[in-house]
Amino acid sequence: MELIGISKEYIRGEPVLSSVEYSLDRKQIYGLLGVNGAGKSTLIKIIVGLVKASSGTVKAKDASLISFLPEHPYLPVDMTALQVVSFACRMRGENDIEKARALLDAVGLKQAAWEKKIHTFSKGMRQRTAIAYCLAGNPGWMILDEPMSGLDAMGRAHILDLLKQYHNKGCGLFMCSHIVTDIARLCDHVCIMAKGKICEAMPITEHSMAEAELMEDRLAFWSENASG
Repeated sequence: MELIGISKEYIRGEPVLSSVEYSLDRKQIYGLLGVNGAGKSTLIKIIVGLVKASSGTVKAKDASLISFLPEHPYLPVDMTALQVVSFACRMRGENDIEKARALLDAVGLKQAAWEKKIHTFSKGMRQRTAIAYCLAGNPGWMILDEPMSGLDAMGRAHILDLLKQYHNKGCGLFMCSHIVTDIARLCDHVCIMAKGKICEAMPITEHSMAEAELMEDRLAFWSENASG
């Protein structure tokens, strides 16, 4: 997947994105870092087709299913978790009930909650259900905006391991997160955004706290020094 000259401007507003260029290889896992207002969510929404770029284009090199987890996923609150994920499976050509049960189990949602309606769920339970929804159909790419929102430390570790398993099966991952340690643990590359631009791209080789601290330092630097 290639991002070519992506810019976004709103009427009577400052540019949100300015000529973003980047190439994504499905064999790698990418993280996106930036402070609030850097343009991360807008870029992700352009990639998945929810927002139209003012200029530039996104080129996908294959026709694989792209699955998107927004920062604030909406789930129909009067449906059960099993109904929601079964629907996703059915829409993507899978055995809906059996696969849905497997996905809910995979994301760590307790079986006692599968038949409960979404409006009874905690934020973490809703997030697990939304992730299971995104995993339906064995997507070729998963674009994730704050996927660990609402999850505790154990839940985050579980989901990170699950995403790694899907990547090892051939799924490309592009994840936006404010949790730098999660980026360091999962990703092979990180892009640092500030003021609508990708200011720096760094490889992640050790998946260590030292690399997480370096990313935080670079994020702080670009947040102060990037030109608009």
